[in-house]
Amino acid sequence: MRPGGLAPGHEPGLWLALGDGLAQFLRGAAGGEAWLCGGSALVLSGEPVADLNYALIGPGADAPALLRRFAAELRRRGLPAWIEVDAGVAAGLGQLRDELGLTDTGRSPVMVRGSQPVAAGSSKFAVEEVSGRAQLEDACNVIAAAFGFPAAAAERAFGTRLISYPAADIWLARRGGQAIAAAITTRTGSSVGLWAMATRPDRQRQGAGAALLGHLIRHHLRLGAHSFFLLATPAGHPLYQRFAFQTAGQLADWAIG
Repeated sequence: MRPGGLAPGHEPGLWLALGDGLAQFLRGAAGGEAWLCGGSALVLSGEPVADLNYALIGPGADAPALLRRFAAELRRRGLPAWIEVDAGVAAGLGQLRDELGLTDTGRSPVMVRGSQPVAAGSSKFAVEEVSGRAQLEDACNVIAAAFGFPAAAAERAFGTRLISYPAADIWLARRGGQAIAAAITTRTGSSVGLWAMATRPDRQRQGAGAALLGHLIRHHLRLGAHSFFLLATPAGHPLYQRFAFQTAGQLADWAIG
């Protein structure tokens, strides 16, 4: 069964949701810009951090032309980025990838889940929605530490504008008052995207990520969500499987800059 109506990666529904979700994820960036081209997208924060700039090329697009266009725009702006290409499409673009000087760093799954309920999680962690500057700084510090880029770049990319944007939320999990895990959620219709799931490097494997993820799923189910989607890292893949996420597609991860 296709969870929540999000189709496998070779069909358009999931790719449209990914592009919309990425645009919402970086909506708060002062230098942000998004080009949405059907199931493909170029979403930029303007920050010199690859994890904050994305090109997405899905199936059914004029992939060679889009790849050239996106790579040229990123080079013109001097921005590093991740270029995420449907694995089936990427198989025919190896020569062009090398011509454009892109680095192949492997594969990542796109994962989805439906509206299955989630049991209550650990009471060791308090989960809160970010609503103020101090909380935003805590969340950005956690995300930046986990992904290895400056916290100031995260603060500029997400910013206080994302707090007031109705289709996105920033979340924190604390224990004893200390910010340990953070994540961002976006909403596209009844589908929820999960982005920047992060746990402080010195507090990983202690249950904070699971507590936060379970809380987010339960919260959005109460609001009427029918499906969830995310781009998984190897480190996060086992956690997402525990929460009934299934692999719906594979992305080729290409880096520029």
